[in-house]
Order: sequence, then C-alpha cells, then structure tokens
Amino acid sequence: MTAKLCSNWYYTVTKCEKPISWWLTNAHEEKQRFILSAFSTFLSLCKVFDWMSLRRVLLIHMVV
Repeated sequence: MTAKLCSNWYYTVTKCEKPISWWLTNAHEEKQRFILSAFSTFLSLCKVFDWMSLRRVLLIHMVV
C-alpha cells in the first residue's frame, strides 16, 4: 500500500507542471498560516484563562 501511495504522489508531482518556486512559495505560505493560526489560538487561550491580567500582578508586586 505504501508503494501505491508513493507512486500516486510521484505521478501527481511530475504531471503537475508547476515550477519548483511555486512549491517553495506554497510551503512558505502554509508555514505562515500555521504560525498565525497557532498565535491566534494562543491569544484566545490567554483571554479564556485571563493570562493577560499579569499587569495586575505586576502592580501588586510594585505596591508591596
């Protein structure tokens, strides 16, 4: 089954007729999308868990 998947992948890549630069650009854009998505998820988690309230902790520390 692995050989079949590999041969299908090879067939798709060789018959696509897109330049290597297109593949590299597409991979770079996918990486950027993934990073932005991960950062957005992190910010959402910060809001959910109220991790953005570190300013309050710093103010309390400065007063003490």
